[in-house]
Amino acid sequence: MNSPVDKNNKQKAKHVKKRMVGFQPRQRRRQKPENSSTEPRSHRVNHGSERARSSQVDRCSRSDLGIRGILSQRRSPANWVGWFVTACLLCACPGGCSRGAESSQLTDEQQILALTLLAEARGEGVQGMEAVAMVVKQRMINRSQTARQVCLAPKQFSAWNGRSKAELEYLWRSPAAPEAIGVVRRFDELDPAVIDYADHYCTVRITPYWALDQQPVATIGNHKFYRLRH
Repeated sequence: MNSPVDKNNKQKAKHVKKRMVGFQPRQRRRQKPENSSTEPRSHRVNHGSERARSSQVDRCSRSDLGIRGILSQRRSPANWVGWFVTACLLCACPGGCSRGAESSQLTDEQQILALTLLAEARGEGVQGMEAVAMVVKQRMINRSQTARQVCLAPKQFSAWNGRSKAELEYLWRSPAAPEAIGVVRRFDELDPAVIDYADHYCTVRITPYWALDQQPVATIGNHKFYRLRH
């Protein structure tokens, strides 16, 4: 016969066994993503930075970046000096370089004549510069001089008063420079009869002493033309 103590112990053992059989531990294992990389995190970070650097190199090596993209690249101080000089030349000479090259094909006398036309009538258009060229041509006939001698004669054309040819080289950058060069190239075809053989001119705003008792023979643009030698 079992004692009450033994019976109590058997019930406790049965109860403990029942709890152990019904107990199932929770699964804590995390499912690995299907597309996850097996590489260490540090390796993945390095690969990402390499891809970023390669894409940056690709962007910088493109030929269509433009000047803003080119200037944004890191360069040494020596290279920056070269880029700065190039940019200054491009800004200062958008079309003047070609006009300067064209003017270099002229003779020295033609260059002086073209600079005279630009200094005296670059704002008067082709017709106005042709009229000034006709005055030069008429003076050549009257004085038996060359175009160079007429243009550089003292106190005849104010642009040359106290100035050298080098000091008027800036006029080649004028938008009217191609037109002046064209007038000089057909200088032999110009006929002073168009301005009634005028050998002097002035602006319409003034009347110099030598024109006080004279009547203009032609007015073209902002210039009045006079014939003083008959």
